[in-house]
Amino acid sequence: MFELKKEQIEDIVLQLISEFCKLDIEVCKIRYKDIKGTYNDSLSDKWYASNCTDFEFYNTPDYLLDNLNSYFHISSRNCKIINKLRVNDMHSIIDYAGGIGLTSIYLKEHTDKTISYFIYNRDSLEYKFAKFMCKRLKIDIKFIHKLEKADCILFSEVFEHIKNPIEVFNHVLTEVEPKYIIHHSSFSMHAYGHYSEFVHGLDAIYTNKEISRAFNKNIREHGYKQILQGWNAIPIVYVKARENKK
Repeated sequence: MFELKKEQIEDIVLQLISEFCKLDIEVCKIRYKDIKGTYNDSLSDKWYASNCTDFEFYNTPDYLLDNLNSYFHISSRNCKIINKLRVNDMHSIIDYAGGIGLTSIYLKEHTDKTISYFIYNRDSLEYKFAKFMCKRLKIDIKFIHKLEKADCILFSEVFEHIKNPIEVFNHVLTEVEPKYIIHHSSFSMHAYGHYSEFVHGLDAIYTNKEISRAFNKNIREHGYKQILQGWNAIPIVYVKARENKK
């Protein structure tokens, strides 16, 4: 699928959203065109203004359509970095909280690696749609709900949305024991206060400096060193260099 032009891929995914959510395809196309590239004016932002403590919006078709352009951008960015690494000891990858699964699908189509999509909440619309899309496109992604060992774990814009990011990060590394870590955004912004959540009143429990310092301290203690610097929204890559500090 990813050999096609972006516009063709968009049409395929919009058609699948239409089928999955039982919405008219033309309605989906109009909705997507209206919000494409204008996140701050999107329905989700307006919705949060009056419902800032209710996260049910994440489970509506509007949320999928609002974020579709971001899904495309993020999956392309992540996969370019993984292909750029060209390492011979990365055979399995966990796509942690992988949105609607576009990164997982791309990696499965373009590599011989075992790709696992992990999410805590089986009731989430993103997870359900990811499974639906993989089935319809006949792409074999391993869906997991319990962390397992893997050579690499990918965190893309995950931890800034949760209350206890450092604690969860440490737990994930302990369970997965990856040689490679790829992450973007998660530890450079207000944790649990990113975009709409932060703008409309949910309190961040870490400042930018606090979250960055805590992350850098923890990743060193786990024995990782940076091997690829992120820039212009490009993920950062770390490799396991030594055993954890006791």
